[in-house]
Amino acid sequence: MPGFRSDHINLIAANLRDRYKSGFPILKELIQNADDAKAATLVFGYHPGFAGQSSHPLLQGPALWVLNDGEFKDSDKRAIQSFGLNSKAGESGAIGKFGLGMKSVFHLCEAFFYVAFDGDRPHGVILNPWFDPEGEDVFHNRWEQVADEDFERMHQIAAGHRQVAPGKSYLQLWLPLRMRAHVPQHDGKPYGAIIDKFPGDDPSQELAFLHEKSLPQRISSILPLLKRLESVGLAGNESAPGFAVRLELDAGSRRVDHTSHAMVATGVVKESSSSKELLKFYVRQNAQPTSSPFTGLQSLDSWPKTMRQSESGAREQVADKSEAEGAVLISHADADIAHLQLRWAVFLPTEDGMQSYEAALSSGKRRYQIVLHGQFFVDAGRRGIGAFRHLADTQVDVRPDLDDADLHVAWNQAIAQRVVLPEVLPALSEYVSKHNLPDADIEEITGLIFHAASTEAGGARASFCSIFRQYLFQRHAWICELLPTGRQWRLLDLDRDSVLLRLPPPRAKDLTKPWAVMPGLRQISNAIYCDASASALVPRFDDWDEERLLTVLQVDVDAGLCDQSGLEYLTEFLSTTGRIFLETHRVQAALVRLVQHALRTRQLEDFSRVKAGFRELISLVKPENRVVVGPASPAAVGALDPRTLALLFNCETRVLLIPGDLDATEERAAGKPSDEDFGAWFLAIDRDMRAHLAADETENEDRSARIAALLKAATILLGLCGLKGDAKAQEARARIVRLHRRARILSALDVRTGTETPESLESLEIIHGTRRLFKQISFKQIGTNFDKCGHAKSLSDALNNESVLLISSEIASYIFLDDNPKVSDADDNLNYRTSRHGGYC
Repeated sequence: MPGFRSDHINLIAANLRDRYKSGFPILKELIQNADDAKAATLVFGYHPGFAGQSSHPLLQGPALWVLNDGEFKDSDKRAIQSFGLNSKAGESGAIGKFGLGMKSVFHLCEAFFYVAFDGDRPHGVILNPWFDPEGEDVFHNRWEQVADEDFERMHQIAAGHRQVAPGKSYLQLWLPLRMRAHVPQHDGKPYGAIIDKFPGDDPSQELAFLHEKSLPQRISSILPLLKRLESVGLAGNESAPGFAVRLELDAGSRRVDHTSHAMVATGVVKESSSSKELLKFYVRQNAQPTSSPFTGLQSLDSWPKTMRQSESGAREQVADKSEAEGAVLISHADADIAHLQLRWAVFLPTEDGMQSYEAALSSGKRRYQIVLHGQFFVDAGRRGIGAFRHLADTQVDVRPDLDDADLHVAWNQAIAQRVVLPEVLPALSEYVSKHNLPDADIEEITGLIFHAASTEAGGARASFCSIFRQYLFQRHAWICELLPTGRQWRLLDLDRDSVLLRLPPPRAKDLTKPWAVMPGLRQISNAIYCDASASALVPRFDDWDEERLLTVLQVDVDAGLCDQSGLEYLTEFLSTTGRIFLETHRVQAALVRLVQHALRTRQLEDFSRVKAGFRELISLVKPENRVVVGPASPAAVGALDPRTLALLFNCETRVLLIPGDLDATEERAAGKPSDEDFGAWFLAIDRDMRAHLAADETENEDRSARIAALLKAATILLGLCGLKGDAKAQEARARIVRLHRRARILSALDVRTGTETPESLESLEIIHGTRRLFKQISFKQIGTNFDKCGHAKSLSDALNNESVLLISSEIASYIFLDDNPKVSDADDNLNYRTSRHGGYC
């Protein structure tokens, strides 16, 4: 019975269409193969061909050649000639284990040559997928005839490069660039090519990557994740300058091996000719080969098995040897703007534009790359990680009946969630430390990671940190911590008892300011304070609740209210961090107490020196919780003296009393003092008043001035009830005075002495009962004099030992409201006569 026959052309075309892109991805595949062959160097170049020297059709035109100095064995020869069957299956960490990678070169050619040296003898082979060994299809069978001289010419090209040392093995691919002349013509048009692209005639698309200025950087970005390859170069020609990049490890470092646990590789990639640094890198490798769920998945019957070719050429089935291993690569290079590309990888980054995230800043001069590698199962097209969109989902349970599709999902989820993602923040911390990055650069890369979003065509701009936050922040957070000793970036081991709180940053030269202004910061248990202006990679910040805000409102007056920078810091903290709770009753009360304490314990000039900042702080007290005494200028006539203000500041009141010149400039005070507030002020005024009245006037030179100042203060305080002439305000003042009827807060004019005297409502009512109390009259002009005493002056003269007092109409109304007879005007004749003869008529 005849067996199956395979059509290599269709197989290749399908692979090119479904799995491989042209351009740089071809070079990346060949770099992977070179590293797998234990090569230290790889060089590639463009050759115009051997026209006039060779008669072979494929050697007449241009070619791309790729040379590496890796091992070449019989098994490699068989692997190159195999489709879907390779010698790497089952090897842990073998970059070539997925097979078919070298077949990507058919993007450029219809067939290719290779020449090799195994350390003992040379080899020369043409790989012609069109060849029909039975001779039935002779489409390109003639290509099989290759002269020894042609292979020798290719060997000479290899020997001409210094990367190949004498006697050392090597492999050189010779890729004749597809030309229209290579394929049959029909009606003047080519047909029958593997793909209809002809880089030998028009290299502008397929070979454009060779002329890109970024090509050295693109190559340098993949070298750190390779196990052995150290140098990659382009042999230049008249149309494209050459270059070579090489990897140099730091002292004591070693290359990644994709098997070891907790291994770190650091170094640089340089241009060989100038030693210019193209890239600085840090790689952190993590392996968990014996942990769950990996061992459980590997023991299932559905664990994948692959047919491979042994060293002897025999076929055998082996279980896939993928290990629970991953690595995080972080690198940076100079650039025009700050930019980050964060990419997933299976040994090397997945195809451009797939499974990657980017962010950019208008400032900054560094290009960062983060590669998240893991030994994942790849997707069907071998272009990326299988079931990538499910990496952040809840892990598939390991169970005996798990089919191969779900097994692949479960494995990839576990690699991402348990091996790779938890290592990102530790890698970032060590990378920052290793390269001694300045603060601005740390902020830059942290912000870029935070803002990195998906770049996949047609997809939503999904945030990397949002998608994978559960696993990124499983054990760690990355913050800029504020300490009394300064500011530092820190990898934080997440502790359930830790509290992450944001603080506004202090000025660069005043790093201790938060703790100097708010000593209460030290009293919040397990608090870790983070710079609110800095980027951070954290699962979440804790909120400033009301209790915490009240704790830190135990402010140092000198540092926080008498110092301009301290005031600015405190105000910023309350306006931003504490903004949500500024409206609550308890916080407002605490803020009032804070300012009251400051006004009691410091001189007013201490706050006048920082007036602008103090007013900003006062503006945080709601207008209804503060009252103003005196005009906006402390030098104005209506202003209270500092001594009287100090007396009032020492009163325990709910409302904040503030001098007019220190009140907020935008929303002015609009508070209404309570009865208790008035009572506290009037009690203090009365107590001080009585002390001065009891003092010997000859021993107390400022007695009269002090009494006048106290009466002025009482009048201003009563004015807080409202404007004069307002009936409701007058009623409110009358009620307050009657509540505090014994307080000497009312001003009366002693007609005999012509001086103001302090009286209480009670004392005025007593005097009124003796007919010696009158209302002041409007000024009357008598000749050149103004009179306001009327008949009261005559009465005072008649009563030598008794005082006759004049009061305002409003104060007189207070007495009348208490069911007393109406207080008469000073020019009332009847009351004057009655008073003069004593008693009421």
